[in-house]
Amino acid sequence: MSEPTVLVHRQGELAILTLNRPDKLNSWTPQLMVELHDAVAALTDDSSDVRVVVVHGSGKAFGAGGDMSLFSRTRSKEDPSIPHNEMQSIFTRIQQASQIFVAAVHGYCVGSSLVLAGSCDFRFCSEDARFVFPEVKMGMLPGIGAAHIAHTMNDRMLRYLIVTGQAYTVGEADRDGFVTKIVPNGQAFDSALDFARKLAGNTPAAMGAAKRIAWLTHRRGAEASIEYELAKNQILLDSDEVREKAKAFLRDRK
Repeated sequence: MSEPTVLVHRQGELAILTLNRPDKLNSWTPQLMVELHDAVAALTDDSSDVRVVVVHGSGKAFGAGGDMSLFSRTRSKEDPSIPHNEMQSIFTRIQQASQIFVAAVHGYCVGSSLVLAGSCDFRFCSEDARFVFPEVKMGMLPGIGAAHIAHTMNDRMLRYLIVTGQAYTVGEADRDGFVTKIVPNGQAFDSALDFARKLAGNTPAAMGAAKRIAWLTHRRGAEASIEYELAKNQILLDSDEVREKAKAFLRDRK
């Protein structure tokens, strides 16, 4: 039996999701795509009590994108060994889930791994992080749904990455809105984990609704977002948990 390419470790209401192909820079294979899909589906299921998920890569990189051995042979669009639907579902589930996803990025973050990091809600990136969509240099398009992360960066960054195939440094990505925080090399995971632990103390219903507001604003505009916010806030205000949290918050401010 082959070693799992995706690991999930639970710490109460926090989960750590690890891409586990360090000898291959966590490049994506059909096995990894399926395992990642199943892990994300389980963590974001309606019955899940997980509030925050930290996503990172083992070894020297967050992820090197698709395993190039997948492209070494002629294949058809319907090739079952390339689970394209599962891959798209991973990104969509992360973005639409009530859980908060925090990416800890170090080293190269390429192709599908870049879309994975961009699908997360926050990105803690070490100084050595590099972001690349290299496909155009091989005469291809990313083909992995780069539009999933168009809202996480400005047009300059997205256009440069897709059209040129050149790498963006962490400083450039920070300038163009992609990075939540730059941290020293070797500290991306610990910084993301510390941040995630703080988030896990928030009320999950409010945190998930706040995430939904951000998604609606980008995808459907301010009107849809405001309508949702007003309706959802009324439901939250009727909650005993929210009332108690509000009282505690006011007490702490005195």
